[in-house]
Amino acid sequence: MSALIGRLEQRGALRFASVPCAAAEGCRVAFAGYVAGRGALVEALRPARGAAAPDAELVALAYRRWGERAQAHLLGEYAFALFDAQRGTLLLGHDALGLVPLFVGERDGALTFGTDLAEVVGATGAAELDEDYLADCFAGVRGRDGRTPYRHIRRLLPGSGAVVRNGAVTGVTTFDPARLEPLAPATTAEYAERLRELVIDAVASALPATGTVWSDLSGGLDSSTVVSIAAGTLGVPLEAVSFVFGRSHSADETDWIDAVLAAYPIPSHRIDADTVPPFSSPPERYHPEPTGAPIVGALNDARDALLAAHGVDVVLTGACGDAVFFGDSPQPYFVADGASPFAIAAALRRWAAGSPQRRSFAYWFSRFVGAPRLRRLAGKSVVRGTALPSWLRPEYVQHMQLERRRDRRRIAGLRIGDEYYWNRIAEGALITSTGQYRASAGYAHRNPLLSLPLVQFMGALPWPEKMDPGADRELQRRALHGILPERTRLRRGKRGPVEAIFGGLEGSRAWVELLTTRSALVERGYADPARWREAVSRARAGGGTSIAGFLQACALEAWFATRHRAPAGSRLEQPSVPVGV
Repeated sequence: MSALIGRLEQRGALRFASVPCAAAEGCRVAFAGYVAGRGALVEALRPARGAAAPDAELVALAYRRWGERAQAHLLGEYAFALFDAQRGTLLLGHDALGLVPLFVGERDGALTFGTDLAEVVGATGAAELDEDYLADCFAGVRGRDGRTPYRHIRRLLPGSGAVVRNGAVTGVTTFDPARLEPLAPATTAEYAERLRELVIDAVASALPATGTVWSDLSGGLDSSTVVSIAAGTLGVPLEAVSFVFGRSHSADETDWIDAVLAAYPIPSHRIDADTVPPFSSPPERYHPEPTGAPIVGALNDARDALLAAHGVDVVLTGACGDAVFFGDSPQPYFVADGASPFAIAAALRRWAAGSPQRRSFAYWFSRFVGAPRLRRLAGKSVVRGTALPSWLRPEYVQHMQLERRRDRRRIAGLRIGDEYYWNRIAEGALITSTGQYRASAGYAHRNPLLSLPLVQFMGALPWPEKMDPGADRELQRRALHGILPERTRLRRGKRGPVEAIFGGLEGSRAWVELLTTRSALVERGYADPARWREAVSRARAGGGTSIAGFLQACALEAWFATRHRAPAGSRLEQPSVPVGV
């Protein structure tokens, strides 16, 4: 995957590297990713080369037409840097959900920007760590405000860009979910038909014009949706790649993978994840952020090798489908937005009677009306974050105000139910972006279920259409009738990798030593030594701790252990061009 990286120097010289820089409409454009919805865009902009116009040219034309808000009119997964010599302006932008990240670092009078954080670190140096970023990791809100582990480097937030003019950097907002218009009233059948159209269009738009395409197939509803539409509805040449589990039977979804392949018999490639389990390789390679990559390093290596051996260019995924389609035990925070006490009471009675949880009316009122309304009045996120890890030192928790961080709102101006939805989307998109975007990989991920028109549609639907106390993903299942294999369409629940994760830790002496005898979290004063060792011991035994918080801690330990291997030196050695900004 090619990364975009460039630098604007104090003396007014602009350097681009890694991505070819195109000249179009009097601008120089460096572009990474892909533009979706090209048909409508070509019709609106009428490029000289028509449908054959490259993405960079479409960006330049969009800029000439819409100015600094050009990215508000561009769909897909992308980032770009556009320099307008006439106006002495550098415009940095990326897709509305931030699926292709864009980082900006200011140091020594120069502004460095890029899509790969490791390359930006290599061009600017690691410098001072941002302790606020690390505190956000412990509070479970990593990356929400654009911080990175390095004080001089920021991540552009979703829905935003940056304009550089006369040496000053100004932010520009191009997408705000609070400004979305509601959908026109329709029947459930009409909503389902529109959803069907949007999902098919999302998959079609994610398909490249050329190259070898595979798709993840886990057996879950979302990856099965992408494969079924690509291979069945669209009939494109496609192959599947799947993880199976030879020993960890509670994680294995082979029977569900086979159900899709029986309906759409495409070539299938499988990796037994139990042969390359989590924690099976010690953290040795530098990763610019504390993510789960070192934990599943052996698994990623096996997958990358398989994809490279087959010359794969693009891998489609079903990432974030749970958030988009309201899967994974969604919760009815929207009830708190009821127009009257009678409407709220009616909705709560429906949930009390219809939910499999069989909770009382008082429970539903307290959890989804009283509590979120009080939190809103206090200026907090309407959904309370997960409990802080018990192994954190109380002095550190108090000094860094972790409770306050955990309750910080991400998106303002939304109703309570909408805040719940868009928080899930934003969190899922950040995890997807951080986990997928690696310049070192020889292929690109594409995430059709995070197509902006699809996400907006689901967000704007009336709540009774997208969440029901006695059903799961009902509208998605209705929309995909005749596309998904019937057994898959009607499946309830899914398996998870918990057994494989903790089993891998039990068998890894290198990781256990890192987490206990060489713990950076203890040495730096974040974790209580005895409680942290106890948490590691419980995890090795198969549980007894929050898996998300524990894995984040493991990711931090690996990051601290390898950060001295951060790249040094700049790749920006191309001749510079005076730009006069």
